[in-house]
Amino acid sequence: MSDPRRDVEAGRDDYELKRQRHVQAFQARMPSEVEKLTWPLSRLWALRDERLRALVHHAKVHSPWHAERLAHVDTETLSGGDLTSVPPMTKADLMTHWDDIVTDRRLSLEMAFSHLDFLEGGEPAYLLDEYHVMATGGSTGHRAVMVWDFAGWLAANVGGNARVPILAGSLATARIGAASPVHGSAAAIYCFSQAQNPIHLFSPHEPLPSLVSALNDLDPGMLGSYPSTLHALAVEKLAGRLHARPIQIMTAGEPLLPESEALLQTAFGATICDIWGATEVGTLAASDGVNPGLVIAEDLSVIEPVDAEGRPVLPGDRADRVFVTNVVNSVLPIIRYEITDEVMFLEEPNPGPWTGRRIGHIQGRLDDSFCYQGGVVVHPQVFRSVLTEARAIIEYQVRQSCSGVDIVVRADSAIGPDLTQRIEKILDGLGLRHPAVNIMVVDRIDRHGQTGKLRRFVPLAS
Repeated sequence: MSDPRRDVEAGRDDYELKRQRHVQAFQARMPSEVEKLTWPLSRLWALRDERLRALVHHAKVHSPWHAERLAHVDTETLSGGDLTSVPPMTKADLMTHWDDIVTDRRLSLEMAFSHLDFLEGGEPAYLLDEYHVMATGGSTGHRAVMVWDFAGWLAANVGGNARVPILAGSLATARIGAASPVHGSAAAIYCFSQAQNPIHLFSPHEPLPSLVSALNDLDPGMLGSYPSTLHALAVEKLAGRLHARPIQIMTAGEPLLPESEALLQTAFGATICDIWGATEVGTLAASDGVNPGLVIAEDLSVIEPVDAEGRPVLPGDRADRVFVTNVVNSVLPIIRYEITDEVMFLEEPNPGPWTGRRIGHIQGRLDDSFCYQGGVVVHPQVFRSVLTEARAIIEYQVRQSCSGVDIVVRADSAIGPDLTQRIEKILDGLGLRHPAVNIMVVDRIDRHGQTGKLRRFVPLAS
């Protein structure tokens, strides 16, 4: 029997040499990926379906779990236009059946965990010379382990980077986010960074004054981070403490709320590129810097917007969740995978320059709603609509309690009792009798210990 620790050890050596295969392939493929952004939609879908059929065929042959659930699927006629004959899969399915889903029979979840243990030390490494392993738990706390093969990791990253133009010249790039290669965003930086365009990585846990000082010294041309971190930096910019002048801002990892987008525009006046994706499926959509919303990466995934019952949702209506099929990673096939982001495909035609369909900015997750005894459900928009109108509030987090909510805020002036009373009145109107609303002003709001993400709405544990 294979020894997971020995197999992991075999993949740790010479990471720099091994990653050059990815770097060279990335550079060679980038021009064609940029060209692909303007392909006719029919051509993008044809490529997507070609990849989809190859993926499903591979899964049926090499994955025991997929072989059973996809036995009835005709790979010759399969199309991303209709996958309703395929049952959805969840994060729980992925983690429960991981060993039977993976298509390289040398791999196991135990081996992946051993590899992740090594990555926690901060050094990137391939597993078995060709795989990138990473974990996600991010804002929700429910962990998933993902492995990407060489071709899939390349396709996902070159396709994603084609949608985030890297600034030319000598302008620096600053990224504020997770630094451990356990996380997908950091793993991509370690794998594809190049000496002529270095990425300076900062921790979102760093005290804000220290972060502001570092960015002032660097003065990056591109600044990328979570929307909540960028929101705080925009406040510092308007206060005159942050002097950096980025001309391009990239947001990812959290919803870009309208109030944060407006503040970033006011503070920096920069082009904002918002990215929607997940560790399990890669980049799903990105803003084009010209039009509102984001453009779907049509050749990388099939995205199906559905309601709470799994029924298709039409453009113009907000979906409760999506089923995503990643078509480029064959080692751990993700086929109709449930992601609880609330997505709305836009009805109006895409004016270009890119040709994928457009969606609105992701505003939250189905998981963010608060459910109380008696069947009372409170959507996060209820709190957002009130808290964003309070000018004193710089940043907030809403935590569900048994009888109401505890709200922690960073504020630049006093918070009056009328805000508490207003939220209590709204909750009472929704059916939550005698709601308890507690607002506490703090100097710092805790973030996720590893990723540094801020979860704005925290439901009670089930």
